Amino acid sequence: MLVALNGRVGRLWYRWLLVGVLSAMAVGGGVARAQSDVELVVATFEVEPFVERRGEVPGGFLFEVWEQVAAELGWDYEVVWIESLTDMGDVIRAGGADVGVAPLSSTSSREEVFDFTTGVVASGPMVGVHERTENPVSLASALISVDILKLLGWSAVGLLVLSHMMWQAERRTPHGDFAPGYGRGVWDGLWWAMVTVTTIGYGDKSPRTTPGRLVAMLAMLGSLFLVGAFVSEVTTALQSQRAAQVVSEVGDLEGRPVAVVEGSSYEAFLEERGVNTVGYPTQLDAFVAAEAGEVDVVVADRYSLDALGADYGIRGTGDLLYDEFIGFAVPEDSPLRSDINGALSDLHQQGRIREIVDHWTK
Repeated sequence: MLVALNGRVGRLWYRWLLVGVLSAMAVGGGVARAQSDVELVVATFEVEPFVERRGEVPGGFLFEVWEQVAAELGWDYEVVWIESLTDMGDVIRAGGADVGVAPLSSTSSREEVFDFTTGVVASGPMVGVHERTENPVSLASALISVDILKLLGWSAVGLLVLSHMMWQAERRTPHGDFAPGYGRGVWDGLWWAMVTVTTIGYGDKSPRTTPGRLVAMLAMLGSLFLVGAFVSEVTTALQSQRAAQVVSEVGDLEGRPVAVVEGSSYEAFLEERGVNTVGYPTQLDAFVAAEAGEVDVVVADRYSLDALGADYGIRGTGDLLYDEFIGFAVPEDSPLRSDINGALSDLHQQGRIREIVDHWTK
């Protein structure tokens, strides 16, 4: 029998209602206990490709491994669909489920709420970036950033000032390179300032007076700072937009908003290292946010990135940020744990778990 719990209105209301109902069932004997002959209750939520939901029927490689475990041990079970990772802890702590099947890794905070079986599969978080960061149109828009436009604006003002100063210094020079009239003379000065500041130096116009040469020296010194500042701004824009090439480890995430599942071990890992995280209820929500342009960078399980990332324009970069083992969750001191561990050991030795994972991920 499959029990579906759907709750989209008021997450907090839903969570405590769920816990209350399941707790009441547990007290009244409606929820199966391991030491009885009746069905077990398995709590799960959808995180592809670990757990997939087709109507009320669960799939995915993690749930198929659980099906193999239950078959080997001769256990019947019913499924309770929950909404998020945080709900799993609430349900198990309240005694509303015998087993939690979800991509859960052991952490100190979770160990205070429930126990873990031995590892089902090795995995870990990976950085993913959206393909828009490699889009030439996006790159062009980045180069016309506010900082670069400000720099260009101040540069234009500086060039106009230099052109007027040079015209004032040279306009009375007989047979000079700068016309005595204002319009033509300032234009000559502006041309000279451009080729001087950009270090091109055609040499077709040059000052002949001492004041003019002092202005030229000022322009040469100023060009060193101007060119350096412009190169720095352009480099920053290029690095920002080519995130897929440079974002692959935790150090590369500094200053970037990073989408992650709220309440996950990945969120805690990143926040401990000063990364600016943006939490979403589910992994799918994080991918959708990246596709919508809310963030450019996502940290997700490598299996989820491989299975779903391309559908939302996201691809993984670099290696795993760290390794972890994903297991099933059971209440503290549950007698189920040793039986499940034995069944998992048999499945690992037979190569069945590897076959199941390959079937769902390749």
